[in-house]
Amino acid sequence: MKVSALLRATRIQFWADLRPNLIGLGLIATLITPAVFNLVVLAASKFVDNPESLAVFSPASLLAGMFGGFAGMVGMQIMSEMYSERISGNLLRIRTLPYASVVWALAKTLSASLLVVFMLLLLLIGGQFILPTAALSTPQVVQSIAALILIILACAPLGFIVGTVVRGTYSMLLATLGWMALLATSGGPFPLDMLPGWLQTIQKIMPFYWGGHLARAIMLPAEYGVNEVTGSFNLGLAVLILVAWMIGGFILAILLVNTSLKKQSISSLEKIQATVRTQAGI
Repeated sequence: MKVSALLRATRIQFWADLRPNLIGLGLIATLITPAVFNLVVLAASKFVDNPESLAVFSPASLLAGMFGGFAGMVGMQIMSEMYSERISGNLLRIRTLPYASVVWALAKTLSASLLVVFMLLLLLIGGQFILPTAALSTPQVVQSIAALILIILACAPLGFIVGTVVRGTYSMLLATLGWMALLATSGGPFPLDMLPGWLQTIQKIMPFYWGGHLARAIMLPAEYGVNEVTGSFNLGLAVLILVAWMIGGFILAILLVNTSLKKQSISSLEKIQATVRTQAGI
């Protein structure tokens, strides 16, 4: 495998994946998402007497939790694009290209990650205007960027893993709702101890909660850690769990993506498209 050929193919696929999100309705959707989240923080700051208090719904804690948990949307973005490309036949075309699984997975990870980073930066910049007293110092900004990269790399493989089993409108809808539910209950808007025990158990092993935990540990004073499941902020544990998800997740994702691409055929494409048309009532 020639590195130059691999990088060139990845660059071409990367731009093909990113471009639709930077023009027309794609750009509007990209800008609306962080704007909505900032409006939530703004609303919280208006309803809390002391925005910097240690209250459960503290706007400062909400902003930090959103920053960490929102990074988990990279996986949902990958899953959604993988589904769209499967039913459109694009995955069948990609299967015929050199280094197909490596190039496609690498380009998809980079394009989805860059898109989420852009939205998170808009969220963070808007949050600094909404909560000026919660402005980050230079070391915090550097640490937040490093944490963001780690969180994204820990969550991205889940998009590929779930994307390999999504085959129709109903499964895509269920997967999206499930993903959003996990993000909403990941400890960003409110502490985990407000949730049922079984849901707390699920979140304690997911990268979404630990991504938010890491972001809060960097952005908030140490006393905010009393609301965490560990009773305090634990940077080392959060990093360890996220690294484990990143390594284990990408190993499994590469295997599943490679197998999934090999199974792409004209007959399988026709079957999936027929299923989607039936579920859509066409």
